[in-house]
Amino acid sequence: MYQGSNVTRLAIALFGFSIVLAAKSIVIPEGTPIRVRLEQRLSSANAWEGQTIHLAVSDDIRIGGVVVIPLNAVVSGTVTQVTPKTCWTGAGEVDFTVDYILTPDGDKIPIRYDVVKSGVKGHDVVLNRGFPIGVYIDTNYTFTLRSADDDKPATLAVTSATQRAEVEVDGRFVGTVPTTLQVAPGSHAVRVSKNGFSWDRLISATPGGFVNLDGVLPKAAGDKQ
Repeated sequence: MYQGSNVTRLAIALFGFSIVLAAKSIVIPEGTPIRVRLEQRLSSANAWEGQTIHLAVSDDIRIGGVVVIPLNAVVSGTVTQVTPKTCWTGAGEVDFTVDYILTPDGDKIPIRYDVVKSGVKGHDVVLNRGFPIGVYIDTNYTFTLRSADDDKPATLAVTSATQRAEVEVDGRFVGTVPTTLQVAPGSHAVRVSKNGFSWDRLISATPGGFVNLDGVLPKAAGDKQ
């Protein structure tokens, strides 16, 4: 009886251990709806075909109570067609796709979305920062749960030959070059700008890692004081 009890306890322990192992990965099903938003102003007056546009996830995406895609995760899109307002066209138009979500580990989750077509008769179309868009996961994606070590901050160092250029991380001003700061592991949008010129990069920061960026702006950016 005593031996059988030990066997039972061992079986329960092994069963529980297998559940923990199985729980280390979660599948995000194809078709999962996600709300995203523009993180920049987009206008048919100055956009260009092939331009990368920056967006962000608007809400935490949870499966079984676990956050699998965090709020503000970086999303990337591409401008596919631009028609500026002219006397002949009579309306501006800008079309773009929303392509993928960048995960904290640097993976790209493909998302499904029809081309966005926006136009206003007689005017250049303008989509302001915060413009909402609905997208869907394009294929099943396996998400691996993070451990405590995965939360260690990374170091981001940003420099530029253009003096006093401003630095933004995820749309938030963090200082002027050169600057060094701690960022959470995961994907981030970095912008270096001055006098209307800007340089943008999407980065993936690893736990305890170091990212060094050198923002290259045209010489004209430093001409105005």
